[in-house]
Amino acid sequence: MELQRIRSLYIASTYAFHITSRHLHKNTKHGSNEALNPVSILHKNLGEIEIAPNAYAFWRRLDSQYPRYLRESLFVRLISAFEVFLILSIQDVFLARRDLFHSDKRFLLSDGELLSAKNITSLWSRIIKKETRYLHSQGFAGIMKYYNRYLNIDFNSLSISTRSLNELHDRRHLLVHRLGKTDECYRHTYNTNRKTVTVDEDFFLMAINHIQCVVEELQILIVGLIEKKLTRSRAWKTPFKLEIELVICDDEGQSLLQDDFYFFAGEDLVSLNTIQSSISGDDNKLKLILEGEKSHLSEYKKLLKQSDKKGHLVLMQIQGGKVTETRVKTSGIK
Repeated sequence: MELQRIRSLYIASTYAFHITSRHLHKNTKHGSNEALNPVSILHKNLGEIEIAPNAYAFWRRLDSQYPRYLRESLFVRLISAFEVFLILSIQDVFLARRDLFHSDKRFLLSDGELLSAKNITSLWSRIIKKETRYLHSQGFAGIMKYYNRYLNIDFNSLSISTRSLNELHDRRHLLVHRLGKTDECYRHTYNTNRKTVTVDEDFFLMAINHIQCVVEELQILIVGLIEKKLTRSRAWKTPFKLEIELVICDDEGQSLLQDDFYFFAGEDLVSLNTIQSSISGDDNKLKLILEGEKSHLSEYKKLLKQSDKKGHLVLMQIQGGKVTETRVKTSGIK
C-alpha cells in the first residue's frame, strides 16, 4: 500500500506541476513587464508568499527543479518504508518462531524488572524491542546480515542484486546527509566520478519496482518460515483447549477469572492471561475458552472444581481437546 501511495503521489504531483506551468504560459505574455514581476501565492496561514522572482524562473522550477526535489523526497521515504517493512517482518517471525532467535547474547534484567513483569510476553516484548532498536542503527547491510544469521534468508538469492539494493540505500544516505554530494567511498564502491547524485524519473520508478519485487519475494519466504514452525510445534507439543461454562457466586469465584490470577502447575508459574483465549456471557452464565499446555489447563480445571465444591462458583460444563486451527499474518508495504 505504501509503495502504491508513493507512486500515485509522484504521478499526481508531476501532473499538477504540468497543469500549473501550462496555465502560467497561457496567462502571461512573453517579454511583457508582467512576466518579469515576482510570482506570489496567497497561503491561507502564511499570507502572500513570493515563490519566484519572475514567471520565467517559476517555469524553470516547475519543469525541472520541483519534480527533482519531489523525486528525491519520495525516494527517501521509499527506502525508509522498505527498512520499516524489513524490521516489522522480523517481529512477525519472532511471534511464531522464537526458536530462530536463540543465541548466546545476554539480556540483563534486575530482580525488580523481572518480578514486576506481568507475564512472559512482556519479557519477549522487551527482547524484540531491543533487537529492532539495534537494527534501526545498523542500516541495510546490518539488516541483511541479521536476516541471513537468524532467519536463514540470503538476500543474494533474491532476483534483485544486493549491489542494486545497497546502492539505493547508499544514495538515500547521501541525499539525507550530504544533499546528494558523493564521497570517496561511494565513488570507489560504484566506480563513478560523479560529484553529486540525484533521482531522475527512470531511476525513481526502477527503485519502486525493485523494492516491490523484493518485498513480494520476502513475504513468501517469511510466511513459509512461520507456517513451518506452526506445523513443527503441533507435532512436538500440541496445545490443548478447554471450553468451560460456569456461574460465579461470589468475589472468591470471580478472582479465579482475573487476568492477573497466578497458580502453579508443577514447577511452572502460570498466569490466567497466558492461557485464556476468550471469555463471554453475562452474570447468569459465563463461557471461558482456554488454550495452552495440557498440564496448565488441567491444574486450572482442578482449581475451578475446588472452588465449585466450596460454593464460590458452579461448573455447568467442561469440554476439551487438541487444537488444530492455525492462522498466519505478515506485514506488508505494497
